[in-house]
Amino acid sequence: MCLGEVRRKRSAYLSAPTYRRLRARQRRNQRMLAAAEATNESGYTATLEALSQWSVSNPAIRRTELMVRARGMEEVAKAAGLSAWFVTLTAPSKYHPSSWKYGAPVWRGSLSRQARRQFVTRQWHRAISTFRAAGLAAFSVPREVRGSPNCSPRFTARDVQDYLCRLWARARAQFKKHGITPFGIRVTEPHHDGCPHWHLLLWVAKDRATKMLAILRAKALEEDGTEAGAAEHRMTVEEIDPRKGSAVGYISKYLAKNIDGHRMDTDDESGLSAEHGADRVAKWASNHRIRQFQAMGTPPVTVWRELRRADLFASENEIMLRALHRAADLGDFADFMRGWCAIGSGYKVTFEYEQEPCPESGEQVLPSNRFGEPVLRRAAVVVRERVMCGRRMVLGEVIERVQTKLHSWTIDWGRTKELAQDSQRQQVDVFQRSGAAASTWTCVNNCNQPEATTREVARLERQNADSAATWRRDLHLALAGGTWDRAGRWRSVPASGPAIVDSPGNSPPRTPPDRPRPSQH
Repeated sequence: MCLGEVRRKRSAYLSAPTYRRLRARQRRNQRMLAAAEATNESGYTATLEALSQWSVSNPAIRRTELMVRARGMEEVAKAAGLSAWFVTLTAPSKYHPSSWKYGAPVWRGSLSRQARRQFVTRQWHRAISTFRAAGLAAFSVPREVRGSPNCSPRFTARDVQDYLCRLWARARAQFKKHGITPFGIRVTEPHHDGCPHWHLLLWVAKDRATKMLAILRAKALEEDGTEAGAAEHRMTVEEIDPRKGSAVGYISKYLAKNIDGHRMDTDDESGLSAEHGADRVAKWASNHRIRQFQAMGTPPVTVWRELRRADLFASENEIMLRALHRAADLGDFADFMRGWCAIGSGYKVTFEYEQEPCPESGEQVLPSNRFGEPVLRRAAVVVRERVMCGRRMVLGEVIERVQTKLHSWTIDWGRTKELAQDSQRQQVDVFQRSGAAASTWTCVNNCNQPEATTREVARLERQNADSAATWRRDLHLALAGGTWDRAGRWRSVPASGPAIVDSPGNSPPRTPPDRPRPSQH
């Protein structure tokens, strides 16, 4: 981005090397999922690639879920008599790599080669300034770029996203002070140069809409609000007229454009096909760790997904969760929102995590990974009562529970099968992860060493053994030898060799000898 390689006529949304790298990573992940098999307790077996197509990892399912949620929000808003607004927030021009005001690369036929070289020089120095500000080591710079122009560093897509998040956080603080509670969906999509901007579909009370928009506009113009075009382009607002169309139909274009390009011909921003443009947008978001879609002011979608996994007719004792479970099973997000509000503020819908018996005590504890960290695996959706403990609100006992984890899976990552196939082709022994020696990575091995090398290795081993014996002796003298000074402190005799914390086969005394008693005469 800093060198101007990301633009509409060059490489939209992200650079060509980055796109190739992410495509290669995606192909590797697909091969890994295709080679891994999951088996449950009933003997059903499927590859992880097939199982992932039944979840929101599938772009079609992810897009459908977002459309269902948006449709539910619109139904609730219409029943409450709320107004819908479509707001677009854009960062100041200094955040845009394609802004000519800050030396952007808009190549035209009249631009000479010298002008292009000057631009690249400025961009190199901006990158150098960024590295020096971060305390990183300088890197090599081409000879034609050397000099000391006074240029400000460029901003990455992650920097722009952080700026927009801060803007929205300040706006939400003002909303709370004025009693404004909007809800809706936020879509983050990039310009052709990789700079993100936000599309917000918000529903709010009609008497609060003017104040909400005024707060958003004030926050959008806080930074560089007096520059040319800021009042016109920094924030655009459009009210959704129900007579012309629904709000879901308005936002569906942006959902499809940033997921899979469903029922779209071309991407107007980049000029690419809809499918190719959506794929590049998804890679752009993954590369910069940007969350593309976010619902605001609605129930958490994880509860919705977990309840959809459980059988509606298998749970007979549901009372508080019955409305939520029924709405999730039918795919009615409007009823899900109503059921969520009906639970009340005295209770909280949360999760219960899978536990296993501790080998030492036998108590039920959270499972841990190989690093000793707890692993949170959701096993059920529960309702807990909110209880006051002093001045804090804590969660009490479980009142109601719906089991959502129905199967226990074991995964075979296909490593043994691949090694068996390799062994048949290469005639090598198959090894497991048990500490046994593996086949060599190169044609060089340590077998059949020359006799001179064997003698040299034996000499070094004897030398190391003698040095270890000397260090153990010095360690014993350092810990056992010494005198008491007049202040009552034990003074050890310094060792002649390097300090060693412990040595096998030699246990030095852990405490100094008793302090001598003073003379009686």
